[in-house]
Amino acid sequence: MGNLERAYTGNNELPRNLLGIVSRATYNFKNKYFGEFNLGYNGSENFAVGKQFGLFPAISGGYILSEESFFPKNKYLTFLKFRGSYGKVGKENVDGKRFLFLPSSYVSAGANSFNNNVFHTGLNHTTKNGYAESSLGNPDVTWEESIKYDAGIELKFFKDKLSLIGDYFHENRDKILANLNVPITFGAASLIAPYNIGQTTNKGFEVELGFRDRSKRGLGYWVNGSYSFARNKILYQDETPQPFPGLASTDNRIGQPKGLLANGIYNTMEEINDPARPKSEWEGAGLKPGDIRYVDVNKDGIINDNDKVNIGNPNVPEVVVGTSFGLSYKGFELSVFFQGAGNVSTYLTGEGAWAFIAGTKTAFENAKESWTQDRYDQGLPISLPRLTASPEATKHNYRTSSFWQQDASYVRLKNVELSYQFKQSLISKIGVKNLRLYVNGQNLYTWTKMKYFDPEIANSNGAVYPMVRVFNVGTNLQF
Repeated sequence: MGNLERAYTGNNELPRNLLGIVSRATYNFKNKYFGEFNLGYNGSENFAVGKQFGLFPAISGGYILSEESFFPKNKYLTFLKFRGSYGKVGKENVDGKRFLFLPSSYVSAGANSFNNNVFHTGLNHTTKNGYAESSLGNPDVTWEESIKYDAGIELKFFKDKLSLIGDYFHENRDKILANLNVPITFGAASLIAPYNIGQTTNKGFEVELGFRDRSKRGLGYWVNGSYSFARNKILYQDETPQPFPGLASTDNRIGQPKGLLANGIYNTMEEINDPARPKSEWEGAGLKPGDIRYVDVNKDGIINDNDKVNIGNPNVPEVVVGTSFGLSYKGFELSVFFQGAGNVSTYLTGEGAWAFIAGTKTAFENAKESWTQDRYDQGLPISLPRLTASPEATKHNYRTSSFWQQDASYVRLKNVELSYQFKQSLISKIGVKNLRLYVNGQNLYTWTKMKYFDPEIANSNGAVYPMVRVFNVGTNLQF
């Protein structure tokens, strides 16, 4: 396999090789006791002989207590089920890389990459590219492993009109394939193959509540709601020891943003000239009114990267909610769906933060709230520092900081639809089996703290394109 890899310029030209054996056994006794056992034995081309295969078992079970003879029959609690699962799964793919146990073929090395592999020939010392080692292999690399377990309960009330489902889940990931943080004397970290070193955990819960009924006059109504919360944590990664606690990623959430703590804006020269003010490493010839004020976290009198701490939330929400409800009556049906997210942040970059970025792009609408002396004197809203055109003048203001971190929590009216289903007795006369007319709207309104950008977009480079509001009118016709 190694020789084949070197025979092609790209690994994607080679067929992929995965081998797996899967077995499953299920059990059901009197519709009360349930069990299932799964076993997977999988092999991957990414690992060396002896490391290629992994064994991944899983077991789950359920118990419907309401089916027991001793369970009191009543019209209130009509269904009660407990369930749980435990299992191990594996992962063999790292960013699409293949043959992780083999060293890559030699690559062309230009003058800007590996000077010691560039040759000079002829009287004019013409530069000729050489070849250099690429990434090294790791013969010990093997499957990532994830242990997952779940415990849940299902309840139904009032002849199954009201339902409640709850789940608690926990996942421990081990042997995560990640690159080593090697000292520079050992070479570039990108040349080192991944090692099974990472550890993370993720846990949370989900709750679903639903109600459905119909009145004596034929009015049907229903409502469903869901809420989920999940929090992860990095237990271990190969991280360089940090001089200050706020700089470390271990024991924090995956994707936890770090930056300087902003504390408003300097509005006067008196504030800037205060001898007790910490000096910024990036202020150059000096700050001006309209520049961002940062917190000297480590109290050394200098604002620099050592003052970075956790800012905001990752751009993947920890909380996800959804609510839908509807009505139906004599062929008419109305449905409404809300969705939302919480514990999530968006970081403004590009034209979302810097008006006239690169000197070529136009300013976004939020630029009108940039700091000016007039806006400050009049007490008008200020959400951006002073406008600057030169990159040299922006080194201080555009550091990664909480100033540009926005709360991206939201609730959105995602969909509303009104439809009418024609009676079969009316449409059968014209040879139609089914006829339904509908009108709907999507992304109708959003409640969020973000004033100018779509909170579902992870950064402002995408958020400058707002969420599209869509209306549809259509029919479903079946002959």
